[in-house]
Amino acid sequence: MDPDHQTWATSPLLVLSGLCLFAYQTLDGIDGMQARRTGTGSPLGQLFDHGVDAMVTGFVAIQSITAIGLTGFPAYVTFMGSVLAFVASTWEEYHTHVLYLGKISGPVEGIIGVIAVFILAGFIGTSSFTGNVLGIPKSYLNVVTMIIAAVFYFYSSYTRIVSAVTDRKEDLAATMKYAYTQLPPFLSIIGLGGVWILVAPELMARWPRMTLLMFGQGVVLLITITIVCRMAAARPTLWHPLHAVYLVGFLATITRVASPVLVMFAVSAVVWAFYVHYVVNMILQLATHLKIRVFVIDPPKKKE
Repeated sequence: MDPDHQTWATSPLLVLSGLCLFAYQTLDGIDGMQARRTGTGSPLGQLFDHGVDAMVTGFVAIQSITAIGLTGFPAYVTFMGSVLAFVASTWEEYHTHVLYLGKISGPVEGIIGVIAVFILAGFIGTSSFTGNVLGIPKSYLNVVTMIIAAVFYFYSSYTRIVSAVTDRKEDLAATMKYAYTQLPPFLSIIGLGGVWILVAPELMARWPRMTLLMFGQGVVLLITITIVCRMAAARPTLWHPLHAVYLVGFLATITRVASPVLVMFAVSAVVWAFYVHYVVNMILQLATHLKIRVFVIDPPKKKE
């Protein structure tokens, strides 16, 4: 991430990242058309679509941070700002039953902007995005921008939830009270992560991508649970055993009972194990219930 420690391969890899992200965006936009054309649309496909989007968000955010040369706490804030946008969208969709995409949206114009940054950084170098503007470090400006963007996302989602609940003539106070209780599980991981890397800055200095994914993947798991519960019209239980795992890891780090890097790897392994276990089991259960085969399109039956 640090421009001073990037290699000769960084520039071509950033350009390649932009091309790959364009391919991902294109395929993500036409998969629904293909499913309808082949008659293979299903709730499992919808879950897979949104679940992959949630997981990819973290990787794209990390590559974006690399492209603009962010390090340390500003890199963490930028990463979590991107993840929070997905949290807000999922939170909104759960209560409105509609995936709202405005005239200017993250999945379209936002990704095109990120692609442009990747390719530009590949040609002019990541150091062009560092330095100061009017004496203010660009990294600080980036932090402020991401905070404002996160507040805007959640406020917009809040207004659309209120509008949808009002239109359905439901109890607004009760619905919003429940909606608010869904956010602390997400915010607790993000907040604890921010304190964690301030206490142990060596994590972002030595293993920045692993550290970001350690916290980001926990949030992605909660997003996936919310998506599944929206599809099943169920109330998600978002307080998860992984919260205890994060807390134990944080306490082990601040008390220095073990190396912060060792703790980070241990917690990351547990978080990813939780995520893989949940996703694999959910896919198998849905495939069994719907009587479909995963990643297989059966040939059309011949008419007798």
